[in-house]
Amino acid sequence: MAKVRILIVDDEKDMCWILSRIFTDIGYEVAITHSGKEAIAKAKKGHFNLAIVDLRLKDISGIKVLSRMRSLTPEMQIIMISAYGTPEIKDAVKEMGVYEFIDKPFRVERILKSARKALEKAAPQITLPSRPRKTG
Repeated sequence: MAKVRILIVDDEKDMCWILSRIFTDIGYEVAITHSGKEAIAKAKKGHFNLAIVDLRLKDISGIKVLSRMRSLTPEMQIIMISAYGTPEIKDAVKEMGVYEFIDKPFRVERILKSARKALEKAAPQITLPSRPRKTG
């Protein structure tokens, strides 16, 4: 069975760790990066069903990452996250094909719901896990 692959792109290491734990605990395969350039390189090398991309990265903007990922893998769904989303930015990224823009801080339930809907669109043939796996 194919496994869902998620790429998390945020220069905040704590945010990457939290999101990675949330999605790994559910059963998704997760890759993280703190750099927009590295995210683009990872998207070139591996197939991801979903990317969660921060708007403000240290090396290049999340909008540039979004644009490049759209050209590389148009079937991949992208959720953009940021504490700096203006209505104009949100409209612009929607027009560029972002699945959803989520303001930071966000609730875990919100990112999970959005990710699930995006993944249903990106990979309708894959059965998605519905809740965290039991550990310990």
